[in-house]
Amino acid sequence: MKKISTIKKAFTLAEVLVTLLIIGVVASMTIPGLKKAADESSYVAGAQKAFASFSSATKMVKLKNGHVATWPLGDNQKILNLYKAQMNVMEMPNIASTKYTMKYLDGKSYTPSEIFKPTTSFYTADGMLWFLVSSYAGCNAGLDISKVTYKSCVNMMVDVNGPKKPNMIGIDIFFFYVTKDGVFPYGAGDSSDISTESCAKDAKSNAGGACAARILSEGKISW
Repeated sequence: MKKISTIKKAFTLAEVLVTLLIIGVVASMTIPGLKKAADESSYVAGAQKAFASFSSATKMVKLKNGHVATWPLGDNQKILNLYKAQMNVMEMPNIASTKYTMKYLDGKSYTPSEIFKPTTSFYTADGMLWFLVSSYAGCNAGLDISKVTYKSCVNMMVDVNGPKKPNMIGIDIFFFYVTKDGVFPYGAGDSSDISTESCAKDAKSNAGGACAARILSEGKISW
């Protein structure tokens, strides 16, 4: 009776190297995609949380100070303080020291001059960085794009992951606004017709500015 050999042939060095090479190639192709998907999911969740927080804070400001039309609109410091009193605010660091910069979807720089200051910005405990863009006496801030006009009382911007990159409008930076009728993500409400036009890399201007409404309604980043 013949004995059955149980000796198994080991992989040669060449075979091991080829296997490792294949694993490396597959990993290099899949890991970036997985990271991108994870990052985008976090931006979506951040936008949802930010809008909920801003809406809740606005509701509380109204309860304590009356209808938005009666707020000290036009005095940005007072408006900022109203919101800071209703949000879990952390100490405001020196943003300039972090070399924080913002860009539109098309890569162009967004450099408003008045928002990198403690008088217009604040952190919340969840790591979000908020900027009061402006407030408008009489709620008379208007915008005309594609024959659309909306009247804003307060414009707020948020970077949902703070100074961490990409710091790009429409990806991790979003705009919300308050009118006499309520709180809206930019690209919704009276500005709804511009959500597609401005939420695109090839937008004629303000590329990414109206993505807040789309990311909240679609629950994904598709631009």
